[in-house]
Amino acid sequence: MEEWVKQILKDERQKMGEPLEVKKIGQNYYLYQSTTGWVRGQNKKKVSKYIGKLTERGIVTGSRTKR
Repeated sequence: MEEWVKQILKDERQKMGEPLEVKKIGQNYYLYQSTTGWVRGQNKKKVSKYIGKLTERGIVTGSRTKR
């Protein structure tokens, strides 16, 4: 992971106070809020909520994000 991605992730974790993760898909980095939840008929399952795309200038919120 590139340094600018690590720095944005660190800053956002401090600002939001929530568990966040970065996923690299292709050449792009995306920011997700991650947690665990219960799924009927199964045990705990990882649940991620899309926040936005990471760029060197910051986060570009997605159209699926309801903020």
